[in-house]
Order: sequence, then C-alpha cells, then structure tokens
Amino acid sequence: MASADVDITLETIAPSKLLNYVTKERLVQFVSPAKYAEIEQRLRRLLDKSRVNLKDVKKHLSTRPEFIDSLRRHAIGTEAFDKYLAAVGRLQGIDRTRAAAVRKVMAEPAVGTRAALPLASCPATTSTAWTTTTTPNTTAWRWSRQLFNSESMTEATSLLAASLSRR
Repeated sequence: MASADVDITLETIAPSKLLNYVTKERLVQFVSPAKYAEIEQRLRRLLDKSRVNLKDVKKHLSTRPEFIDSLRRHAIGTEAFDKYLAAVGRLQGIDRTRAAAVRKVMAEPAVGTRAALPLASCPATTSTAWTTTTTPNTTAWRWSRQLFNSESMTEATSLLAASLSRR
C-alpha cells in the first residue's frame, strides 16, 4: 500500500471508510434502536424509497460531523478502525497479478450465467450449445474443471496455496 495509508489515524480516516467497518448491529447499538428507526424513517421520506438499506444510512451519517466525532471517541469506532488496519495489513503483501490468475482459474461460474464450456464436453450430450448454470456446483461446473489440463490445475493450486500461506 502507499505510504499515505501509514499516516491514517482514527482522527484522520475518512468517515465513509470508518463506517464501512461498522456492522449494522454495532451501529444500532451505538445510536440506539429507536434513533436508528427514526433515521431510517427520515431517509425513506427524504430519498422517497419504500425501504432504506444500510448503505443509505451510513452515507447519511457520514455527512454528520458530530456523529462521526462521537463515533471516533467510542469503543465501536476504535473497533472499526482496528478492523480497517487489519484489512490494510492483509492487503499489503498480495501480488495482485497472481491473485487474479488464481481467481480466474478457480472461480465457479456465477449462478445463472453462461458457463465457459460447450455441452459437447459433457459425455451425456452431443450439442455444441453453451450451458447455462442455474445452481452452484452443477454438472457443468464439474465438467469445466476437467477441461483444464493437470499442469494448469497444479499451477493454480500452488498459486492458491502460496496466497493462503501469506495470510
């Protein structure tokens, strides 16, 4: 990470970044359930939405300097800053090129997306149309793993093991 990240303290961290590491439960605990419900209701009217999500609430609260100051002084703010420092520490030693290569080889197709293999590769079919996965770990995913030669799978496995050992 850049040297600018080293200089970030609890007092200088951006409010939105600090709130990113506060869970909804801890936020409700900090402001009280009644006050949180009031904030949600006010945002529903202000944003003209039927439901307000946590992102909307955090965005609203990050613009309130008095709220952010009190959060920074509270144990919940300190806990969130500690989570931020831990996340920054985990990211410092990662080789992003290798991580991307491992994800590309090892990632399953997303639910409902086109799988990267023709049906012809599955012994039960002879069609060359593309398969559509509807659930994780489908037959299409299992067959797609067999399309990789053993050399690329060995390399991907070793890259994955190396990235996990750095944690």
